[in-house]
Amino acid sequence: MSKSAFVLIFLIIRVLYNNPAYAHSGGKDKNGCHTDRKTGNYHCHNGGKGNPPLSPNRSSAPNLNSNSAAPFFRSCKEARASGYYRMKRSDPGYRPALDRDNDGIACE
Repeated sequence: MSKSAFVLIFLIIRVLYNNPAYAHSGGKDKNGCHTDRKTGNYHCHNGGKGNPPLSPNRSSAPNLNSNSAAPFFRSCKEARASGYYRMKRSDPGYRPALDRDNDGIACE
Protein backbone atom coordinates (compact mmCIF):
# COMPACT_ATOMS: atom_id res chain seq x y z
CA MET A 1 0.00 0.00 0.00
CA SER A 2 1.43 3.36 -0.93
CA LYS A 3 2.00 6.09 1.59
CA SER A 4 -0.63 8.37 0.01
CA ALA A 5 -3.28 5.61 0.18
CA PHE A 6 -2.45 5.03 3.84
CA VAL A 7 -2.75 8.75 4.59
CA LEU A 8 -6.05 8.94 2.72
CA ILE A 9 -7.50 5.97 4.64
CA PHE A 10 -6.27 7.44 7.92
CA LEU A 11 -7.92 10.79 7.18
CA ILE A 12 -11.21 9.15 6.21
CA ILE A 13 -11.25 7.11 9.43
CA ARG A 14 -10.32 10.20 11.44
CA VAL A 15 -13.20 12.21 9.97
CA LEU A 16 -15.73 9.41 10.42
CA TYR A 17 -14.79 8.67 14.03
CA ASN A 18 -14.08 12.18 15.17
CA ASN A 19 -15.22 12.99 18.71
CA PRO A 20 -15.25 16.77 18.94
CA ALA A 21 -14.42 18.44 22.22
CA TYR A 22 -16.38 21.62 22.77
CA ALA A 23 -15.13 24.42 24.94
CA HIS A 24 -17.56 26.46 26.97
CA SER A 25 -17.98 30.18 26.63
CA GLY A 26 -16.81 31.06 30.11
CA GLY A 27 -19.21 32.67 32.54
CA LYS A 28 -16.79 32.06 35.38
CA ASP A 29 -17.19 33.74 38.76
CA LYS A 30 -14.54 35.68 40.68
CA ASN A 31 -12.90 32.40 41.73
CA GLY A 32 -12.42 31.29 38.12
CA CYS A 33 -15.11 28.64 38.58
CA HIS A 34 -18.59 27.95 37.24
CA THR A 35 -21.47 25.49 37.50
CA ASP A 36 -21.92 22.93 34.74
CA ARG A 37 -25.49 23.34 33.45
CA LYS A 38 -25.87 19.68 32.52
CA THR A 39 -24.58 18.07 35.72
CA GLY A 40 -24.94 20.89 38.24
CA ASN A 41 -21.34 20.36 39.38
CA TYR A 42 -19.38 23.42 40.44
CA HIS A 43 -15.79 23.30 39.23
CA CYS A 44 -12.77 25.48 38.51
CA HIS A 45 -10.46 25.84 35.51
CA ASN A 46 -6.82 26.87 35.33
CA GLY A 47 -6.08 26.76 39.03
CA GLY A 48 -9.22 28.42 40.35
CA LYS A 49 -9.27 29.32 44.03
CA GLY A 50 -11.39 26.32 44.97
CA ASN A 51 -14.95 25.26 45.44
CA PRO A 52 -16.96 27.46 47.78
CA PRO A 53 -19.79 25.72 49.62
CA LEU A 54 -22.97 25.32 47.64
CA SER A 55 -25.25 26.05 50.57
CA PRO A 56 -25.40 29.69 51.61
CA ASN A 57 -23.89 30.92 54.83
CA ARG A 58 -26.96 32.14 56.60
CA SER A 59 -25.51 32.78 60.04
CA SER A 60 -26.19 36.49 59.62
CA ALA A 61 -29.34 36.00 57.57
CA PRO A 62 -32.70 36.99 58.98
CA ASN A 63 -34.61 34.30 60.81
CA LEU A 64 -37.52 33.06 58.77
CA ASN A 65 -40.39 31.40 60.55
CA SER A 66 -43.13 29.46 58.81
CA ASN A 67 -45.40 32.54 58.67
CA SER A 68 -42.89 34.81 56.94
CA ALA A 69 -42.35 35.10 53.21
CA ALA A 70 -39.05 34.31 51.51
CA PRO A 71 -36.66 37.28 51.50
CA PHE A 72 -36.64 39.51 48.43
CA PHE A 73 -33.34 40.92 47.21
CA ARG A 74 -33.10 43.62 44.53
CA SER A 75 -29.51 42.67 43.75
CA CYS A 76 -26.88 40.10 44.58
CA LYS A 77 -25.01 42.76 46.53
CA GLU A 78 -28.04 43.11 48.79
CA ALA A 79 -28.37 39.31 49.07
CA ARG A 80 -24.70 38.86 50.01
CA ALA A 81 -24.96 41.60 52.62
CA SER A 82 -27.72 39.50 54.22
CA GLY A 83 -25.63 36.32 54.07
CA TYR A 84 -27.26 34.81 50.97
CA TYR A 85 -25.14 33.68 48.03
CA ARG A 86 -25.07 30.77 45.58
CA MET A 87 -28.84 30.31 46.00
CA LYS A 88 -30.32 27.35 44.14
CA ARG A 89 -33.76 27.61 42.53
CA SER A 90 -35.28 25.83 45.52
CA ASP A 91 -33.68 28.18 48.09
CA PRO A 92 -35.55 31.09 49.69
CA GLY A 93 -34.55 34.38 48.10
CA TYR A 94 -33.77 32.89 44.68
CA ARG A 95 -35.33 34.63 41.71
CA PRO A 96 -34.44 34.46 38.01
CA ALA A 97 -33.33 38.11 37.85
CA LEU A 98 -30.45 37.25 40.21
CA ASP A 99 -29.35 34.27 38.10
CA ARG A 100 -27.62 36.07 35.23
CA ASP A 101 -26.36 32.93 33.47
CA ASN A 102 -29.59 30.97 34.07
CA ASP A 103 -27.79 27.93 35.50
CA GLY A 104 -30.12 27.57 38.47
CA ILE A 105 -27.78 29.23 40.97
CA ALA A 106 -28.17 32.92 41.77
CA CYS A 107 -25.49 35.28 43.07
CA GLU A 108 -22.50 33.07 42.30
